[in-house]
Amino acid sequence: VGPVRRAAFSFFDDRQEITIMVFIHGSDNVCNQVAELVAAIVQGFFLTIVLIIRKNNKKANMYLALFVFLFSLLALSDILMETKLILSYPNMLNVFDPLLFALAPLCFFYILSTTGSKKSFRLIDVLHFIPTLILYGLFSPVYVLSSNEKKKAIVESYNEIDKGVNIILLIISVQILIYFIFIFKNIKIHRKNIKNFFSYSKNVDLMWIRNFLILLLILWTGLTIASI
Repeated sequence: VGPVRRAAFSFFDDRQEITIMVFIHGSDNVCNQVAELVAAIVQGFFLTIVLIIRKNNKKANMYLALFVFLFSLLALSDILMETKLILSYPNMLNVFDPLLFALAPLCFFYILSTTGSKKSFRLIDVLHFIPTLILYGLFSPVYVLSSNEKKKAIVESYNEIDKGVNIILLIISVQILIYFIFIFKNIKIHRKNIKNFFSYSKNVDLMWIRNFLILLLILWTGLTIASI
């Protein structure tokens, strides 16, 4: 396994910079692997806490905090697979993978909250997370396997191309595309509504949304490449 490739992404929200660093590949020795895993965990929790304690637009920040936290868990899952540390922790197999389907809905809710189109989380909004629950259900037979059986399945996954993974990535890509269509539609409506009384602060908010969407595309591309 080659050295870790670090991808750092910086974006601004209300003139405050937030940086996400994603570890895509494992390092050459166990000590560095462990250190990077701990760093990734601390990073995810730190960013999540920062977003939660921020006073402005708390509802939107909650959605963003959850997004960052889940993405950090997915990054850790990828590190475990790439460094093969998953063989030491076989019970972590496929534990975080279904969370991929939760990223697009969280982004959608964040944008709606930021533009003022969404005031609160409703019970019907749970429907957006049904794909995540379905994937957990499909993975349930894996969860009940013994540790040795999971290790065997992991070794086989390294030796064979899993067509199921490619299908899941394709479905997630379609899901992201659909959500982004609705997101950009919401932004277009929002910009139209405030066009006649555009303020500097509103312009910053819209620039932040645009940068945030670009960030998501970069993160998803990196995550997809790392999973191939």
